[in-house]
Amino acid sequence: MRVSRKTCFAGLLYFVTAWAMIVLTSSGRDIAAVWPANAILVALMLQSPKAQWRPVLIVGFLANILANLVTRGTLTGPFLFGAANMVEVFVAAWSLQAKIGDGILRRPESVGRLLFWAGLVAPAVSAPLGAATAWLVLGAPFLSSLMTWYFTDALGLLVFTPFFAALFKGEFARCFRSKNWHGRGERLLLQGLVLVTAIGVFQTDHLPVLFLIPMPILLVTFRVGWLGTKMSVMLVAVVVAVAVIDGSGPIGLASLDPMGRAYFAQFYLASLLLTQLPIAASLASRADLIDQLARSQKSVQVLAEQSDILLLSLNRAGVILRVVGAARNLLDRPEAALVGKGLDVLAAPLRDKLMDAFRDIVDIDGFDQTLTVPSPRDPNRWLQARFHVIEADHPSEVEVALTIQDVTDRKRKESQLMRMAHVDAMTGLLNRAGFTDAAQRAITQARDGRLFLAMIDVDRFKLINDNLGHAAGDAVLVTIARTMKDYLRSSDIIGRLGGDEFTIIFSNVTEAQAHEACNRLVTSIAEAPAKLPEGGKVTVNISCGVARWHAGMDLESLK
Repeated sequence: MRVSRKTCFAGLLYFVTAWAMIVLTSSGRDIAAVWPANAILVALMLQSPKAQWRPVLIVGFLANILANLVTRGTLTGPFLFGAANMVEVFVAAWSLQAKIGDGILRRPESVGRLLFWAGLVAPAVSAPLGAATAWLVLGAPFLSSLMTWYFTDALGLLVFTPFFAALFKGEFARCFRSKNWHGRGERLLLQGLVLVTAIGVFQTDHLPVLFLIPMPILLVTFRVGWLGTKMSVMLVAVVVAVAVIDGSGPIGLASLDPMGRAYFAQFYLASLLLTQLPIAASLASRADLIDQLARSQKSVQVLAEQSDILLLSLNRAGVILRVVGAARNLLDRPEAALVGKGLDVLAAPLRDKLMDAFRDIVDIDGFDQTLTVPSPRDPNRWLQARFHVIEADHPSEVEVALTIQDVTDRKRKESQLMRMAHVDAMTGLLNRAGFTDAAQRAITQARDGRLFLAMIDVDRFKLINDNLGHAAGDAVLVTIARTMKDYLRSSDIIGRLGGDEFTIIFSNVTEAQAHEACNRLVTSIAEAPAKLPEGGKVTVNISCGVARWHAGMDLESLK
């Protein structure tokens, strides 16, 4: 079994603390009135895996036995006291680690669990054995020992476990190092104020001014946080323990015996804990939430900047409240030039389209909109803007989230896929679907009698396929397509409907010009033999017919 340095240190600290409490707060024949020693072991076990608890419990058991042997001089009692204390330590550590780990005071619910398991359950489990040992071995009254054990152990766990947990975890040191000299000085000054106030209160024998102590602790809680609260409560507990020992301060004003003063002090510290710890936990939870939100916003900022995404938040009046992301890359404006302004600061046409969409979404609550607009920085790039209404309890608090991102690559891929769906893969001409769409658009824009449809077939194409093979037939079709693109205008619509069937739309021409273009095409193809894949050439002839379009005709009737 390997014992770590931290476990050895905890064992030594446990021995010193237990020895000091027995000497200072008991007669040697009764239960100590203050007992923070068990909190040392619980705090260490909270941040250790359960597999490493055995050496901690063994070292603590031996330290407890040694402290009792040195102070009480008996042999049987130390073993039983040690067993009772280790049972308490195990129960507290097991229950708290299962429920809150070592996150003591970081969330409000952790305070309730600390109070239940460390303040009620764990000392209730160990108190009967400890009181019975005091009665059998030391001759102390059982009921009085039971009450003393329970309250002193409960208070010791509640007050000192959060402090030692933070100490062993290095949180006090990290917090102190993370501050500049001004911050360190402020923290030391505030803790000094708590200590001075506590000493002053418990050295005053004529005025019961216990109500003064929570004031500087609250100041520490708000200025320093939950770590400061742990330290402050521990400091007050030490001062109270000293006051109980010598019977000074407001506690001494009450006509109580030493045990009664111990109970009074414990109830006072318990009330202090019940008021201060929930406040500290609530503030710590809020600080954690703010920190998480800050990290989340930073992550969103980095992601948006690297991904060319911009997030804007606008109120119902159209004023931009927040800007996150690549504002300069997408809108050609820095973030500072957008916050507090309206969408009218953007360049046209983006400005006009966004303002129209925003007015629509404000007029029709809950109606989301998505639009694609050219980039103000580069007309060849495209931005997608998406509006979304963020509901609120009051209409005046409703915000509109505007997400803008560069979708140029997606638009290009969509255009490429569209072209692939409308283009014949072999010849590069429009396929039937592509030609139909283009021809119908041309018909909607044509003048009566100025649009002509040409239908082309390859003569004896079946013989070419049968005699020379399909590869030769494909070469013929490719040669015809290339010749058509070379000899026709760029405005002419050329398509391959399938097989050896080609078609052309001539726009803004006369009938004579359409026939002339067809005749020129027939001649050009006949004069340009197709090269065959296996060598050689073949002369190709085509037949071409022309039909005139008139108003009211559709594409099918034109064919």
